[in-house]
Amino acid sequence: MAKRISDIEFAELLRLHFAELLRLHYARVLGFVRAMVLDANDAQDVFQETVLALWQSQESFDSEREFGAWAVGIARHKIFDYFKSRRREQAHFSDAMLEILAERQSQRSEDLDYLQARERALKSCLETVQASQRELLRRCYEGNESVAEVALSMNRTPGSVYSSLKHVRVKLLECMRKRLEGEHGRG
Repeated sequence: MAKRISDIEFAELLRLHFAELLRLHYARVLGFVRAMVLDANDAQDVFQETVLALWQSQESFDSEREFGAWAVGIARHKIFDYFKSRRREQAHFSDAMLEILAERQSQRSEDLDYLQARERALKSCLETVQASQRELLRRCYEGNESVAEVALSMNRTPGSVYSSLKHVRVKLLECMRKRLEGEHGRG
């Protein structure tokens, strides 16, 4: 018979899961805030208010949504609040301009997340190819050797080296596609 967890234990698991999601998206949210609020001290204050709001709003988080986008949305509201309070002190951007800036920065943040996910997938997929294939990739793409030089040192033709590189790239691309599809479903 499976052990049933208590409501307190379940709440603790949810809290830990939420903390992990926040940790994973920390850099994205902080980067978004820093890009919009140029004063470092003010940006840190807005970020802290954002984290507090995230914790206070965690029950309203829909786990079907992407956590990072939800967190950036809350950060956007905190940034608007910041600029509205500053507007009373001095002239700043209109709400429409803030919305445009926030949207552009949000897109940059999503692009960065995608690039980081691709990098993680590539690193993981590189572990699945043979050591000799990794060495071939390293020599051709990281080193100063030309394909012809690599081929000569391996007693192969340049055409066979190009063929091997193509085979490994296709294998890596397929592996990365599968990993990214699997990662896309997670928050």
